[in-house]
Amino acid sequence: MSDGLRIMCINRTARAEAHQRIRNVGGFDNGSRWCVSQAWAVAAMESRGYKFFVFVKGRAVRVITHTTPDGKKYLKTDLDGEQPETLLQLSECPA
Repeated sequence: MSDGLRIMCINRTARAEAHQRIRNVGGFDNGSRWCVSQAWAVAAMESRGYKFFVFVKGRAVRVITHTTPDGKKYLKTDLDGEQPETLLQLSECPA
């Protein structure tokens, strides 16, 4: 998966709800560190066509948006159920 940004880290919250467990996602692009809020990433994917992915066991996996029954949007991967487990396994983004 060559198009898109690779998510390499996240910042977690203490919330239990799937859509609130991740505050930020981040990574590197052309040697520069980036970090954006989950809300920004969702909006960028839906309105501007941004693409994100993660590597799982050496394979690129697409990050998608998902909507809770009450309309809240959040990030998860194609591999995940309701909870964004794959993203939650990433390390914390530096401050």
